[in-house]
Amino acid sequence: MTTTLFQCLDSIPDPRCARGIRHKASTILKMITLGFACRLIAIEHIVNFFRPLWHIIGPELGSDRIQPPDPTTVRRVLESIDRDEFENAFRHWVGCLVENKELTAAVDGKTLCNSGCQKVLNIFAHDIKLTLAQEDIRDGEGESTTLRRALTKLFSDYPGLSILTGDAAYSGRDLCQAIKDAGRHYIVQAKGNQGQIYDQIAHWFEEDIQKRPPDAVTVKKNPKRKISVKSG
Repeated sequence: MTTTLFQCLDSIPDPRCARGIRHKASTILKMITLGFACRLIAIEHIVNFFRPLWHIIGPELGSDRIQPPDPTTVRRVLESIDRDEFENAFRHWVGCLVENKELTAAVDGKTLCNSGCQKVLNIFAHDIKLTLAQEDIRDGEGESTTLRRALTKLFSDYPGLSILTGDAAYSGRDLCQAIKDAGRHYIVQAKGNQGQIYDQIAHWFEEDIQKRPPDAVTVKKNPKRKISVKSG
């Protein structure tokens, strides 16, 4: 049975004291999720959007209140929710969606300007058009180091993730070896200023071209007729 996103959000513990709670944390998370799906990014806009519909939407989100939570309550809940708990719930949901599917994901660093210029590593599966994970890039840590640190959990959560792609920032030997050690594959770029790597790749391709049989063979049917034979 497929687990829904709302079921996964229900599994996230409410960090608040039970006394005085009017709206469950899971209800607030579901409301915010629906708001994002409606392309609303401001908390006030999300609350105002659902207010006239709350008698219909609220019960579906697990609420028994006649009004949605106010923006202040929403902010307090979002600030107190454990990010790891939320991340695990989200990954569990995505894992159910892609179960038994082979995936290829692109990795790239992003800067979240609306959250204090927080830098994160984004891992995006193009086939299903969905972000599989986001990892914080710690101070003094590069994108390649962040990805290497996240590989074990990433491959554990998504067993079908077989190929990672990235730009030249991910061509480091340690990272590529770690991906191979995990039984996966990588496709990364190499720039001309990465002399040793670039020259080695060029050498491999030259050797392969020399060993490769020709794609076509020209046969002279009339030996007396002069024809030009183009190679390559």
